Amino acid sequence: MKKLNNMRTKHFSLLLAAVGLLMVTSCKKDFLNITPPNQVSSQSANTLAGLQQIMNNAFEQLSDAGGHYYPWFMLVNEDVRSDNSYDGQTDNNASEGITACDNFTDNATTSDGRGWTELYGMIGTCNLLIDIAAKPSSDAALTDSARTQMVASAKFLRALHYFNLVKAYGPVVLTLHTYSTDTAVRQARAGLADCYKQIVTDLTDAIAGLPNSYPTAVDQHTRATKPAAQALLAKVYAQEGDYTDCLTACNAVLPAAYGGTGLSSFSLVSNFADLFDDNNSTNTTESFFEVAHVGGTNAPTRNYATWLIAPSDYNLTIPDPFTKFCTPTQDLVNDFRSSGDSVRLHAIMVFENDSTVFTPGRIFFDNPNHYPTTATTQIPYLLTRGQRVQGGTYAAGGSQTIIMLRLADIILLKAEALNNTGNTGDAIPLVNAIRARVHLAPITVTAQSDVALAILHERRLEFAGQGYRWSDLKRFGGQYTIDLMNNFTDYTGQKLYTITSTNLLEPIPIGELNSNPDCTQNPGY
Repeated sequence: MKKLNNMRTKHFSLLLAAVGLLMVTSCKKDFLNITPPNQVSSQSANTLAGLQQIMNNAFEQLSDAGGHYYPWFMLVNEDVRSDNSYDGQTDNNASEGITACDNFTDNATTSDGRGWTELYGMIGTCNLLIDIAAKPSSDAALTDSARTQMVASAKFLRALHYFNLVKAYGPVVLTLHTYSTDTAVRQARAGLADCYKQIVTDLTDAIAGLPNSYPTAVDQHTRATKPAAQALLAKVYAQEGDYTDCLTACNAVLPAAYGGTGLSSFSLVSNFADLFDDNNSTNTTESFFEVAHVGGTNAPTRNYATWLIAPSDYNLTIPDPFTKFCTPTQDLVNDFRSSGDSVRLHAIMVFENDSTVFTPGRIFFDNPNHYPTTATTQIPYLLTRGQRVQGGTYAAGGSQTIIMLRLADIILLKAEALNNTGNTGDAIPLVNAIRARVHLAPITVTAQSDVALAILHERRLEFAGQGYRWSDLKRFGGQYTIDLMNNFTDYTGQKLYTITSTNLLEPIPIGELNSNPDCTQNPGY
């Protein structure tokens, strides 16, 4: 079995110590509409061109095929850890972090390559831009407005990265500046409230400094905007459990059709499948923020996740005898079918007959304990990270845009906030608006607790295979999540998991603990 390549194993403190100006390396990024950098020197960094180059690198890191947190590890941490997906391997390699995530056998070693290093590396780039921009510049082209917008973009990205760290690990080390020595970043983990306070502060600053839109269409969704920052702020408040402020943030970004005061240019796409179609998913009316990719063999910003999870022979002609990851659970498939939701089911996944699964050029199936191995078995595979791969080697990848923040999410978050603040009657029409798009009947429940479950269920079907589920479950309730996973069964009815409150968070990686003695491990690990 081919293992994932290019997983970064450097400790975050070493990355931050070395982040410096040499971190801003060569890249090509047409969708950012910024001149690609070669290398930023200390003499040229505090100029319009220098800061643009650092910002370019900060956005490129979102789609970096070497780190691939957003296209890949986010999906593992949210869907594989939940009842939505299995790891997708044959489960015969216990050292793989993805299998450990699926089986809740994480330890400080296996979690090292699933986001900590990648996210802190990206935070380091944001800190670099913010610190340099704070210094006086002799470049007349670097206007106050240009500086403000770039700093706001960096704060938006930093908030996004810290939000994902906090969701996975709980309280984390808050590093807000660049450092020249390794000892400077040896800090204790901040309190959870302090972490959320910093994320909210960054997003508040970003909202104040970002434009509503950009002159060119290609930049509208792949660069930071005020609506994107407002949408992320709503998600942060919801995860924190602050539904009053969540409701305010939702209304600030939602258009009038959903009771908000946001831009009217945002609307749900009529065809749900367009959100995952390689030809239609870019710059949709539903998207607030996207991560764009350029496909091809060894392309630095290719969507590596397309290669990892999409079935090899689905719109692909090159041989690929490679185990696929993040395969949907039968429980998820059954949920779609029992809900009568064929639209989202077949937009999110495709089914392959197992009879030719070992034929060269085809796919391998998951653990036989997860799926039957009969010749007529239809194995589900995700299409949410792209359907087509460009290139003819394992280093290939797709061009699929990944939508990180979209309108349907905020509509359902508003419903959740309304329901949690005693306005259940106002929440129900919002849930039904999402269901209407995929031709499902309105929900019939009216009690607050029942509507809460209906919203959670709707989010499962709407966002399956997109990196939402584990956070949604934890937000609904820790004990609910524990009970759900402990009662989860495979297709034979066998229970697969025994988890406790320890497993709600991931372990702090061993690299961080070794390099930062002030950082403590999460309880139970």
